[in-house]
Amino acid sequence: MSGLNQFSPNIWHLTQFYQLDEIMRLYHSNRDVDIANKLRLNAIVGDIVLSKAYDSVSGTASQKSKRKALKRVKEFDRTQTGNLEYVIQFKAGAKYMLTYNIDIGYLQFIGLVNGGVGILQRLEYCSVKGPDYQ
Repeated sequence: MSGLNQFSPNIWHLTQFYQLDEIMRLYHSNRDVDIANKLRLNAIVGDIVLSKAYDSVSGTASQKSKRKALKRVKEFDRTQTGNLEYVIQFKAGAKYMLTYNIDIGYLQFIGLVNGGVGILQRLEYCSVKGPDYQ
């Protein structure tokens, strides 16, 4: 063991350690993760708010083909959509992880990054009207 330390760089001084306040769980499949997440979400007191994706198809395909593609994509699971869900369940007090980078645009050098975790503090409601929204 002492021979290994002589030849390997000491990188432990670069590492920060944090005490976890809960157990980190690793699952075998996305299905297992989804089940565990659903159980944790249901354990939190409060109303669940559903948010449906607004999908669109661009290009020169016929309107019939576009409608067919939109109908079909609603049935995909997240492994087929770049980890993007069609319906997301929100509940204040629940922990969420971003699975996609989001450019905030108006704040230079600041963005929301894949893997970022936080607890949803509150939900604000608004109505969206128009032919393109459901």
